[in-house]
Amino acid sequence: MRTGQGIGRRLDRLLQHAGLKSTLRIVAPVLDRLTPAWALGGGSCLGYVRNGRPLPGDLDIGIYDPEFDLRRLARELPVMRYLGIRERWVTQTVIPLETKTDIYIIFHHEGRAAGTLFNDDRNEVKFLLYPREIFEAGVERALVCGVECNVLKRAHEYCRAQYGDGYIAPEPGYNWWDSPRSGVLMTNETMFVEDVPRAAVPRGLRWAFQPTRAARKVLGHVSRLAHR
Repeated sequence: MRTGQGIGRRLDRLLQHAGLKSTLRIVAPVLDRLTPAWALGGGSCLGYVRNGRPLPGDLDIGIYDPEFDLRRLARELPVMRYLGIRERWVTQTVIPLETKTDIYIIFHHEGRAAGTLFNDDRNEVKFLLYPREIFEAGVERALVCGVECNVLKRAHEYCRAQYGDGYIAPEPGYNWWDSPRSGVLMTNETMFVEDVPRAAVPRGLRWAFQPTRAARKVLGHVSRLAHR
């Protein structure tokens, strides 16, 4: 039983790695063409500083450019949702690739850098606040899951600001909404959510997922057998 569970965990990691690699191979070149100011953020940045790859779950990417129009992404990526504040200013997009991807704007707020965090169930908005120097220091290139990506030069300072001094060690019971050290509830902000009906896959991505999906199907079957 323990051997089967160990094999299952390894296969799960392989599936996660395959999904992240497939997604980064699509997203990174698009962002490279559109802006130099993008970098892994959130749990993706935290995973990178811990072990060189994003944490399992969503892929988080920040763009340090308040003037960047996130709606431009829909020309090349299958955006399915926009979230925002202040009379429909879009600050975050949701993109359903092999790994669900959240791309958001980092903007200026009262002398600090800020990103939005949305709780749809509560209809609430939080600002995640950071020293601006973290982002103004710029980015550098790194191989993440075998794909060249932008990472913050001050990635450790970013993680310390959001997750606290003990960011290197996993925090039991961490909650995405309640736990960020830099989160401030913005009671004067009204959020909006705009779903994009039947987001079309842009030309050139139509067949991009098929090999990975086939491999994931096979590995998933083996993983289920290993967990029995």
